[in-house]
Amino acid sequence: MFGLKSLKSNIKEVYEKFVDHDIVCLQETWCTDAEARSLEDENFKVLFSNRKYRDPRAKRISGGVIVLVKKHLWKGVKKVISSSDDVLWVKLEKIFFKSEKDVYMACSYLPPQGSSLFSWHNVDVCEMLELDVMRYSSVRDVLLCGDLNARVGNMTDYIENDDAKYNPLPKTYVPDTFSKKRFTLDQNHNDYGKWLVDLCISARLAILNGHCVGDVRGAYTSYQTEGSNVVDYNIMSKSMFDKVRSFRVHTLTEY
Repeated sequence: MFGLKSLKSNIKEVYEKFVDHDIVCLQETWCTDAEARSLEDENFKVLFSNRKYRDPRAKRISGGVIVLVKKHLWKGVKKVISSSDDVLWVKLEKIFFKSEKDVYMACSYLPPQGSSLFSWHNVDVCEMLELDVMRYSSVRDVLLCGDLNARVGNMTDYIENDDAKYNPLPKTYVPDTFSKKRFTLDQNHNDYGKWLVDLCISARLAILNGHCVGDVRGAYTSYQTEGSNVVDYNIMSKSMFDKVRSFRVHTLTEY
């Protein structure tokens, strides 16, 4: 998962960061359609979504998400409907990958709270992503990857004490028994974070950051002049969680 403005510069060191991966998600690519297509090479095929709307005052293209897929996997990855230009949904087909279920994966970018996008284009990107998650998670497993500009801090992504020991529950109710503690270096949360935790609970999703071998501390994913935080996530259906071998946040580079 990368956000690479430097892709346009064709920097060798940047490309080498992801060339060994099978599927790569890019956010805030700032690409035209032609520039996105130009990323296809001997290794990767390209799926992309660029904003149809642009602030007339803007001097450059903003937003944009791209999914790079290794050519030997291309037949098993299909682009599907998305409610937002800033989210690209793809289906990983179970027959091709020899898995129990299809997996719907979203390469996601949510503009930060207070973004000018909301003033010149009347959209609720959180609501649109939530509608897609509920649509796809109702029938298949889902995986969210990307820059969500959400800070969840130490909030839990499951319902605590959600069993008959503490509550009188009907026999048809399936309790949220996922209670694995999540760690994070970012102790603060924002409104997006509250929304994201509610989405995880309602759609039975789990945040991988700080939950897995390879990232037991919940490492920072964003370094800004005003401080470091965690705003980039991998989030998946809890039914898939035991299939994750490891999760890693790479160290900061000059790119």
